[in-house]
Amino acid sequence: MFDLFDKEDFCVVFDYKCDIEIHFEDSIEFYQIKTHKIQSPYKFSDLKRHKEGSSIIAKLFLLKDASAPQNPIRCALVSNAFLQVGKEIFSDRESFSFNELDAKSQTTVRAALSEELSRENIDLTNLYYIYTPMNLLDPQNDIIGKITGSFERIKDCEPVKPNALYRLIVDTVTKKACYELSSQDYAELIRLKGVTKAELNDMLNHHLEKTDN
Repeated sequence: MFDLFDKEDFCVVFDYKCDIEIHFEDSIEFYQIKTHKIQSPYKFSDLKRHKEGSSIIAKLFLLKDASAPQNPIRCALVSNAFLQVGKEIFSDRESFSFNELDAKSQTTVRAALSEELSRENIDLTNLYYIYTPMNLLDPQNDIIGKITGSFERIKDCEPVKPNALYRLIVDTVTKKACYELSSQDYAELIRLKGVTKAELNDMLNHHLEKTDN
């Protein structure tokens, strides 16, 4: 959310199915979080596995493939491990589109999707992999550091009671993510499951140092 603060407006929707959705005026971004518990690359063979239901990569592909040209959907898998396709480990960048991979790796990805989905045309545009150095198994310290640093950048001062601000943001996000009932309309979806830029800014303002005029 903090990395988006320079945007004119946004809403981050938290959901257990897609993990995170970011709604802009003319586009949507989906982020699927996958924690890798062992110190080794995340193998593409795990992403394409589909013994029970659709594979991880196929679910993301179908989601982004459902978008209209005027409202593109960008889908990304986020993990604390580098991606490995075949023998190739992509450790030289934190974020990349699958259509930026080398030709052999792209062929591997397209072949897996083509086989699972029974279709020939596989466009990897707007399908991303993001590596994060954040400790996804125990993220509290990283999140507190991110909140404090972002607060200083946005408000040009340190937050009052940073631990309380951390709890406020985490509790708000947890509450939104845990709401699993259907929404009647888009406005209700945003109210029950989303955090808007205005709402985030309001939380930050509650932790500004009060000064006497």
